Amino acid sequence: FATTILTRLIAENPVHACSAEDTELPVGPYDKDSQWTEDSIRSCLHLFLALLPLKPRMIHGLAEVYRESSSLIKRIILRMVESPVSMIGMKSKEILQLIESGPKGSETLVTRVLHILTENEAPSKELVTMVRGLYAKRVTDVRMLIPVLPGLDQKQLEDLLPKIIKQTPNVVKEAFKRILSPFRAGGTGGGPITPAQLLIALHHIEGKGEEMRGVIAATNLCFAEKGIYTSEVLAIVLTQLLEVSPIPLLYMRSVIQALSMWPRMVNFVLNILSKLITKQIWKQSQVWRGFVKCCAMLGGQAHSLLLTLPASRLKEAFQLHPALHNPLLQYVQNLPAQQKAQIDKEVLLLIKSPPPDATLTIQQPINIGQPLPPPPFTPRVQPTTPSTPVAPSTPGGAVATPTKMELLPAPSTPTLLPPTPGLPPGVTILPPTPTGLPTPTGLPTPTGLPTPSAAGPPPLIPPPGGPSLGGMPGA
Repeated sequence: FATTILTRLIAENPVHACSAEDTELPVGPYDKDSQWTEDSIRSCLHLFLALLPLKPRMIHGLAEVYRESSSLIKRIILRMVESPVSMIGMKSKEILQLIESGPKGSETLVTRVLHILTENEAPSKELVTMVRGLYAKRVTDVRMLIPVLPGLDQKQLEDLLPKIIKQTPNVVKEAFKRILSPFRAGGTGGGPITPAQLLIALHHIEGKGEEMRGVIAATNLCFAEKGIYTSEVLAIVLTQLLEVSPIPLLYMRSVIQALSMWPRMVNFVLNILSKLITKQIWKQSQVWRGFVKCCAMLGGQAHSLLLTLPASRLKEAFQLHPALHNPLLQYVQNLPAQQKAQIDKEVLLLIKSPPPDATLTIQQPINIGQPLPPPPFTPRVQPTTPSTPVAPSTPGGAVATPTKMELLPAPSTPTLLPPTPGLPPGVTILPPTPTGLPTPTGLPTPTGLPTPSAAGPPPLIPPPGGPSLGGMPGA
């Protein structure tokens, strides 16, 4: 009777409200205006699920109805099946048979059953074998294996990691929760893979773009487990990865995360950075950038380390992170003469020189709406009007040099005067002084200055501090 009521869920519309008091099955046309609701679906499931722990073989009928029903009915079945499946347990032969040979289309129900059975209990060897066989022969979705991950060995788990990290964030989080559950407080402390081995395996996954973002998200899940990833565990991870060649792409990122989570690891990190210098880490550009960032994070504690870099690499570090320069300069200036003498001369010269322009290697964002800076202003000079007439020339024929100079006010738009061909450097022809409007036939000239002839060149005014015209060739 319970099975008969259950099969009503296959129909497109309900015949009437299902109840355990029905003694006869109604017949006749369906009510086209009625629709399945959560209450009517639960009415059809209640009796069947109450009997399921007593007769586990009925679960095969549930799987048949599940694959034929609508998405709404499937969601309610997945929610209501938790209690009876937990009472049956993973040792039931009917459960193992469902996992091994469940009807096609019921894979989601089988996965839900697996999650329920392994929620608070490690999977049995027999259950792991059944699920692995199902994954190898019928279901290639890696989500099927997540409930039995604690039952796999280390190699099997490491082979699955690249597929696991490609899943949705909730699925990845559930997978790592199950892998690390034995190492949480109150756990057995045993599992197919240790926390250190898991983090090392993640660093060995190669990829670009979206796949690398998945690796980063997975490592973040590990670092979030501060109770598991202690400073001792992270020291093991970073030490073993340091021996890998080439250094893993995310290595320096993990070093910085470890230092942020456990500041007491500073001496350990300094030792790592020193070893990276001997490995010429600058040959791996992305890891080298992480090295420079870590040195900037350490501040004054990394100054002695930076002094061991070759001058060319230290210059690159300054370009990548200009804020390193001035503190390092102050550090060197405060060193005793004996220690300062041990610093490489090229390094010392680089530190004492102005910091390099960081824009040579770092692309800075450009604000399109920001106006360009004004050009540098070069003031023009001319002699003040003397109170007495000035001699036009000296006995040698040169124009007399003014003795008093003044700065002209800056124009609204500064204009640089181009050099005049045929004149020595530093000598510029001064344009007419803008006093009065010029006329087509005659131009007013400042009082006291010689008036140039129509055929002669304009007067020459040397800049302040420039050579007098008496010493010019041909003057």
